[in-house]
Amino acid sequence: MNKFILTLVAASFVLLGDASLKQALGLNMDQARTVDEIQKKHQKPYIAKRHELTNNERWLRAAKVKNDSKKVAEQEVIVQRLAAEFKAIQMSEDAEIRKVLNPEQNRKFDEYLKLRQEMKGASRDARYFN
Repeated sequence: MNKFILTLVAASFVLLGDASLKQALGLNMDQARTVDEIQKKHQKPYIAKRHELTNNERWLRAAKVKNDSKKVAEQEVIVQRLAAEFKAIQMSEDAEIRKVLNPEQNRKFDEYLKLRQEMKGASRDARYFN
């Protein structure tokens, strides 16, 4: 029975995919408004850092294609730093959201984050979230 319930919960998160946290976590109106504000606050830095990281990854790949070991070494350091900064933005947002949630919603948020991790692909690159 418990396995069946867990399967249903997992399936509901898959169906929700990238549904709003309000839906996924069952937020009330005040919580939803606060989470929206948190997400908006982090959106610009997140997008800017992602752009900077993506550009530097391209430069790293170009250096590797050219067999430029000096440039590869330089870019690897830059990409590692940017990836850590990118992850920090996401972790900061997640931590702020957690403060708004009750214990049951925090449990659902853990599941939501796990699903987000599993959905990584071209637009959700696991290198920055591990």
